[in-house]
Amino acid sequence: MTSRERKLYWNKERNKTNRYVEIYKAKFYNALMSDVKKFENALLTHGFQGGRSFAHSHIMSEPLTRVMYELVSTIGVRYARDNYQSLRKEKGMGKSIDWVKRILNYLGQHFYDKGIFQIVKTTRQIFLDVLNNSINNGWGINETVKNIRETIPEINKVRAEVIARTELNRAIHSGTFVGADASPYEKEKIWISAKDSRTRRNPDNKPKLADHIQLDGQTVDFNNDFIDHTNNHKLAHPGDPKGAAVDVINCRCTFAVKNKRGSDGRLVRKPNFYEIINDPNYVI
Repeated sequence: MTSRERKLYWNKERNKTNRYVEIYKAKFYNALMSDVKKFENALLTHGFQGGRSFAHSHIMSEPLTRVMYELVSTIGVRYARDNYQSLRKEKGMGKSIDWVKRILNYLGQHFYDKGIFQIVKTTRQIFLDVLNNSINNGWGINETVKNIRETIPEINKVRAEVIARTELNRAIHSGTFVGADASPYEKEKIWISAKDSRTRRNPDNKPKLADHIQLDGQTVDFNNDFIDHTNNHKLAHPGDPKGAAVDVINCRCTFAVKNKRGSDGRLVRKPNFYEIINDPNYVI
């Protein structure tokens, strides 16, 4: 892909993603706020010890899990099916495939560890910081609850947008990867970076930073990883569930998948493809 083609592709994908972000940041905000009222009640009923106990043991992951699952089962599946059909060059294919199961198999434990668990962990720390700040300032329960109502909703608005963008990126690109993997042809993939002032840069090659500017246009075999040569991090795609936080949080990059063609111009079929894809135990 030329630089111009990548820019056009990125703009098209970002326009779609931004519409989804508006929808899902509201859903994630509501999920984050579902525990705030309970945190307040714990404080009002049982004092600081009750608030601390709630933060450590009673933050609910279910509201987040529902939103995350919805992302996979709607947006992730849409991208899986669309890419599968596009690469097969046949419309209407893939309707009988259980895409949700395939995507969740691909995400594996990362669905919880890199997503839900980390969000709950951050919520816990915010609640504990509120309590410690109140105690240090000598505030009572009512002053603490007032502070919660004034600060946490604004914090959660920012968090909800970052979470929505990060988890949308993960669902979209995991769906794209799973859908492409299920097609019968050999493929290559192209990293397409967001090229603006917000894009990750790592000019000093620091191991704890990432550089997605230099990844732009990198083309590899579908089964190989993209490599950030500034830190040697390897990613199957933007939002890779195995990726480090520095690589995936709030990432706006995307990637494209293309079928390979042989010297005769024909699509190159995967060896033993049908034997693999029809195996009920097949997991990507």
